[in-house]
Amino acid sequence: MERLVDAHIACIQGVPGHRVIASLECKVKGPSGLLMTFLMHWQFKTGYHEKAARQFMATGAPFPVCTSWKRFHAPGSVEGWILVETDDAAVCYEHAAEWAEYLDWKVSPVFTDEQAGPLIGKVYS
Repeated sequence: MERLVDAHIACIQGVPGHRVIASLECKVKGPSGLLMTFLMHWQFKTGYHEKAARQFMATGAPFPVCTSWKRFHAPGSVEGWILVETDDAAVCYEHAAEWAEYLDWKVSPVFTDEQAGPLIGKVYS
């Protein structure tokens, strides 16, 4: 499997000592060659905000190798979303499992308007 990785790091302005890995773009030619997009929604489990925040700041919460991903935080980082493009859904499983002690997850496959339009057109044609 060929891999080319380009990492980008961004800081949240106004939050002292807070570092966030904003995106990691990877070119991966996987076995299936078919890319899917997943929206991973996370929320802290009750009582785990500080513990998880410290783990995040210490590690940057690296994501498994995939085509691309971007992480978004709600104000206060009490919940967030990761938009993942991959040909292997196992990367979503792996990342969710790594953070399962601290976070509750909901993972959904998602489609762009351009992808969904023809599909819904088939249903109503």
